[in-house]
Amino acid sequence: MSTTDTVAMRPLLFPDDTQFWYETLRALGHTAYGGADIGEVVTTAARITAGDFTFDGPDQPGPHYRDGLVFRPNWESVVSPVIDWAVARPEVDPERIALFGLSMGGRLAPRAAAFEPRLRALVCIDGIYDIGQAYTARLGLGADTERRLTAGTDPELDAALQQLMQTNSQVRWAFRQGMWSFGVSTPRAFLAASLAYNLRDGIAEKIACPVFVGRAQSDEFFRGQPEELMAHLTAPATLASFADAEGAGAHCQAGAQRLLSARMLDWLDETLGTPE
Repeated sequence: MSTTDTVAMRPLLFPDDTQFWYETLRALGHTAYGGADIGEVVTTAARITAGDFTFDGPDQPGPHYRDGLVFRPNWESVVSPVIDWAVARPEVDPERIALFGLSMGGRLAPRAAAFEPRLRALVCIDGIYDIGQAYTARLGLGADTERRLTAGTDPELDAALQQLMQTNSQVRWAFRQGMWSFGVSTPRAFLAASLAYNLRDGIAEKIACPVFVGRAQSDEFFRGQPEELMAHLTAPATLASFADAEGAGAHCQAGAQRLLSARMLDWLDETLGTPE
């Protein structure tokens, strides 16, 4: 399979086989991911009533390291070739294709859904309307945000961002990761690039399939974004709130994947129905 950049993609298809899911997820828990989270996902394996497939898009580990692909805002150019591949397979029911986006995928997935009519359901964990706004609001630049971030030079802002990196380890990690993920060399260039990652100008309103929007009570990265996304959706949408009291209030329900999976799969059953 190829994207519009003619770079080969390697989807992984999971069959409708509970034992296969258990063995595969158990192996992933011991090698690539956190064993506790994968262990919780394993408990939902029996709920899966159809095949599933996963793929790495730009900036995910494989494409970034292997092909040098960094994030891109027009995620439909990534998802549509995947669906082309999927619908050509006998295992896939083209009337039951759902797209799941996690973390930053909570904005990438709805962007794809806005331009991909073959999707029958969309899950955003958690929902994001404007990544650039979420990343830059704390700078306090107000109406000058875009002008200063995209200026040819801004020594004062550059110095302030460097100071933030030196004094705040979370910011330091976020800027370093962001520069690598977006393929830029400065914190200001990273924040400027993030401004393109939004669902403004009627994009959110183009989504036609039902949407499950997660909302974590204490999300430290995108608080308020799920509500903003909901305000712009015109398709049927469900806001699923996850509370601290449930142990599910952290970003992407970290540590409460069993609860997330249960609610998400219940919603998918109700939205898509169970296969005959």
